[in-house]
Amino acid sequence: MGYFSKKWVVAFRIVFAIAAYGFIFIKLYRQGVTGILEDFNGIAFSRNLGCLLMAIVLMPLSWIVEAFKWQRALMEVEEVGIFRALKSVWYGVAAGLLTPNRTGDPFGRMVFISPHKRGKAIVLGIWCGISQLLATLLFGFVGLFYWLGMDHSGVDVPFGNTIYTILFIVALVVAILVFMQVGSISRVLQRLAPVKKLLAGESLEITVKPWKSLEILMLSLVRYTIFSTQFVLLLKYFGVNGDTAHLYAGVFLSYLFAGVVPSFAVTEVVVRSGFAVALIGLIDPNTVAIVASTILLWGLNVALPTLIAVWFPWYNKEGVREK
Repeated sequence: MGYFSKKWVVAFRIVFAIAAYGFIFIKLYRQGVTGILEDFNGIAFSRNLGCLLMAIVLMPLSWIVEAFKWQRALMEVEEVGIFRALKSVWYGVAAGLLTPNRTGDPFGRMVFISPHKRGKAIVLGIWCGISQLLATLLFGFVGLFYWLGMDHSGVDVPFGNTIYTILFIVALVVAILVFMQVGSISRVLQRLAPVKKLLAGESLEITVKPWKSLEILMLSLVRYTIFSTQFVLLLKYFGVNGDTAHLYAGVFLSYLFAGVVPSFAVTEVVVRSGFAVALIGLIDPNTVAIVASTILLWGLNVALPTLIAVWFPWYNKEGVREK
């Protein structure tokens, strides 16, 4: 029986790896990376090489912050080292790649957590995801109000309708309530019959103190600052012209809209590129450069971790032993 269980685990990992590689190939193929780079003709590559190098250096820093956040979130449930936390986070990225709006991320993270604590790990993974959404909403508001108040110099402003503000405020309030009440929500969830059956006796009792919530939120804000800076650096590298503050506002808004619009794995890059072109393109209508920046950022922060992470469980002795 154990033999067949292990065979199914191995088969799942192989299929998962093939699917992840396939999704990445499809995304890059549909975006026409080769054509974009050929059209760009290398105009800004050497001139702004420093921006590219800085964006690459920030990639591991972004993931170290996320791994540390995950480590701190798990602290009351299980102690994990920073490298194990990083592996858990990256495997969550791989799982999220294959699901709508990255909903599989928390389930991927649980692979490197002790089996009898995985229910709590999933809840905490969702909690960390909500904290990142909260950071997106908060920075999105900053970008929105900056955009409305800046000297436009011919830049069209499509955000005059108060309906945008109302919708974002509602989303922000809901995100804050869910984020702050994760302990209460987990206690309600564990009483539901389907969840109780899946838990197989595991308790979802989680106590999250206010200072811990603040700590997790602050780490999410730090990470958001890092990857939005990566985006701005890549825009400059590919030759997008504009005031740095204006570019940050455009990036904040593009993340805001992309973050609240449902998308599937195959279309995620398309959605992000579309919002980036629509918003940052109001500052500089350099479509090729904006799309190229979006693809490269996705490659650094999503594709590369996925390509590496799908093989992590093969070297996880505890995971191999599980039936």
